[in-house]
Amino acid sequence: MAIFATKKQIDAFKDLSVTLSEYSCKLKDASLVEQFNLVEEIHQLIKESAPIFYKDRSFCVYYKKLLDLVVECESVYSAGNYPYDGDIFSFYDRSDLKNVDNLLDYIATKIRKNLIEDYRIYIRKQYKVDNPYLTIDKVDVTNMCKRVSREVQEECEKLGVKCKRIRIEPGFSKDVSLYGGCGYHYFNVITFRGREYLMDLTYSQFFCNNSTNMLSRLGVPILVPCNPGIYMLMDEK
Repeated sequence: MAIFATKKQIDAFKDLSVTLSEYSCKLKDASLVEQFNLVEEIHQLIKESAPIFYKDRSFCVYYKKLLDLVVECESVYSAGNYPYDGDIFSFYDRSDLKNVDNLLDYIATKIRKNLIEDYRIYIRKQYKVDNPYLTIDKVDVTNMCKRVSREVQEECEKLGVKCKRIRIEPGFSKDVSLYGGCGYHYFNVITFRGREYLMDLTYSQFFCNNSTNMLSRLGVPILVPCNPGIYMLMDEK
């Protein structure tokens, strides 16, 4: 990222800052559908404007400032998680853990109960709201894969079940450093009676219905692209 900027770049930043401020005001009063369309317009505006800030194989510092304003606008739009019946994940019976389905359900729901309780405490402290009917589909598990996969492994150790934590690097390589050492994902592989079972209790984070799953993000330089969930939902294949 280049430090110095030309007068043209500074003037462009000032104009775009005013435009994004106007978008921000519109977003706050808009419906979800309108918000979606407005954010798409913002992404298109930045794609068209980005070349102004690019020189000598790098973007000037004002482009990063511009992206900060874009992310600020994006944060207004959030339709939450894609809805599903969170009540179906309520199995919590350890009476027959010799059955693999019961074993996996027991581990998953025990960890989920911990997540729900922690989230309930969080919203009680932050928003003074107490929700005794909170289900797992209402919990945002973004960036919780490391903690949750560790808890799954610890629970498996208590039950005497073999479990591995798997870490996926961005681009499937540690060497490329796509996100500066971040952006990885953890999940578990549980071995039971010679068969392996994949358990990923934070998988839903890739399907959040917000700006991180908007295809219009593609092509905006430096801005993090879509989560994989948007591609998985395109068709059955």
